[in-house]
Amino acid sequence: MIIHIVDTDGVYIPEIDIKEADVEKAQYYEDHIDVKNVKAIVNRNRRKGAILYKLRKTGKINGIPYRIYFNSCNLEHVLYDELKDFTDEEKQILSDDFADKYDGKVNEFIEFISDNQIAVPGTFQKTWDYIEKDRNSLNRHSNMHLIFE
Repeated sequence: MIIHIVDTDGVYIPEIDIKEADVEKAQYYEDHIDVKNVKAIVNRNRRKGAILYKLRKTGKINGIPYRIYFNSCNLEHVLYDELKDFTDEEKQILSDDFADKYDGKVNEFIEFISDNQIAVPGTFQKTWDYIEKDRNSLNRHSNMHLIFE
């Protein structure tokens, strides 16, 4: 099986929650996104949302079972409950630390990713329905727990 894990990057939030600001890169908050160019992010969200829809409806790729799962707003938000713009180096350090923490501890990892503060309850389809509503794609959610069911 192909398992594809993506960040939502707030892609489903209402356009009104995308705010123009004097920032270099998009700044994510649990109730809005600050960006230099609102129109560019609105267009990105439409494109990415359409791609994510197509991918989640795809059951197989070249005959191999396929599923796409999400982290919202991004992996660092889910794993560390921090919503900020990490550098690539910081992301690498955090990833390594997380891998070390759960190395050989599969059950502890599943327990972490299944915690009700993170895991969106319901079926695969219901979790995607949830993340598409309101500002949920900016909040700390994941459906990766479904990988282990």
